[in-house]
Amino acid sequence: MQALQERQQRLTAEVDALRLRLQSEAAAEQQLGHELEILRAEEAEIPGRVAELQRTIAQEEARAAEEAGAAAGALAQVRQHTDALATELRMLEETLGLRIEQIPEHSLLRFTFVFVDPREPTRPFQFSLQLVGEATYVVHECTPPVAELQGLLDELNQNPTLFYAFVRGMRKAFKRSIGLPA
Repeated sequence: MQALQERQQRLTAEVDALRLRLQSEAAAEQQLGHELEILRAEEAEIPGRVAELQRTIAQEEARAAEEAGAAAGALAQVRQHTDALATELRMLEETLGLRIEQIPEHSLLRFTFVFVDPREPTRPFQFSLQLVGEATYVVHECTPPVAELQGLLDELNQNPTLFYAFVRGMRKAFKRSIGLPA
């Protein structure tokens, strides 16, 4: 009988251990079910997120293409303007005997005119121009000196779009400085 009681106690202990294990596994199964629901909810959101990301990508690609087109257009305008200026510069060089050279170490442009003095057509008349700030010009090394320099420079600084008028005015001032009509 004692053996029977011991066996009953062992079986009761095994049953209790199995119940505990069963409860633990049921709790784990419930937790896994909850996690599965969360994953299914996240999975259901994925197509919407993908669609949103695809829309964003398409919008950014369109914006990038638009900006690239605008940049290409601006670059084309700059090239066209540069070509026009180069053509105008060649015309000035040929008709007015004007040569413009850059002196980068001093941030200057040197303007040299020839064909000013009919007695000495190759005699150089020159000045150097420096841009200080956004739209303020300063003249350096004006040879020969001209009386109208400050007035021409003041006009240029008041209206920087009159740049070519300033250059033409300097040529006329050089002519007057040697006693010729402008």
